[in-house]
Amino acid sequence: MEFLKFPKSVILPTLENIEDEKVKRIFEEYNRVFNELVTAIYSDVSWLHEKLTVEEGTWTMGISFNGGTTGITYSANTGYYTKIGNIVTISGYMLLTSKGSSTGNAVITGLPFTVVNNTAGITAVTIYLQNVTFANQFQGNTIQNGTTIELSEVTEAGVPTTLTNADFTNNSVVIVNCTYRIE
Repeated sequence: MEFLKFPKSVILPTLENIEDEKVKRIFEEYNRVFNELVTAIYSDVSWLHEKLTVEEGTWTMGISFNGGTTGITYSANTGYYTKIGNIVTISGYMLLTSKGSSTGNAVITGLPFTVVNNTAGITAVTIYLQNVTFANQFQGNTIQNGTTIELSEVTEAGVPTTLTNADFTNNSVVIVNCTYRIE
């Protein structure tokens, strides 16, 4: 690979045409340092390329109530993800046609990668709900070391409670967007 082009009249020094031993040693040291630098830059670029590799795909978004999914059906439940290194961004849309018969706390399931296993990895989720009842405000967050999003409501007094099957209908809509860290 050529980086520089010189006019033909320029003669670059080579070890063969250097007669002064001191200059020759300096030139050899320059070549050694230059080669080390090129090697270091190449290895850093390779590391950076590995860390910034982009992966894109789809994921199947679901909902469960205390882990149960009995009778739950959807007319749509898909999403997209982009993974760059250890950062994942997801978006998803889910339209229930039946909330089924399972009972308990509601979570979105099926995140494409496991959330990092520490509390700093818990991420707030941008969420849109339709045909879902809640008190004052709704919110969602990833669960550390899991592939789910917890859904909850918060009163004006700041008291949070988890959304349950009782808050959903047979035509509930959930739209999510989130960026989270993985191992």
